[in-house]
Amino acid sequence: MKRQPKSDKPTRAQRKALRQQARQARIVELKRLSQTQNPLQIQDKLILPIGLIFALVVVILVMRRWLG
Repeated sequence: MKRQPKSDKPTRAQRKALRQQARQARIVELKRLSQTQNPLQIQDKLILPIGLIFALVVVILVMRRWLG
């Protein structure tokens, strides 16, 4: 029986380890990106209250002008 020549292809365990390392690297990168996005999320949450306050001020000013 002829022996197969040894190839440079990584073994199954090595491929699995490489996939796990790549997955961990992606997870770390996504966590880093999500931390930099937090200020934007805070701004998104402030848009509605600021808009409501602005609208309330405009209504008060219009009512004062109209009634006064």
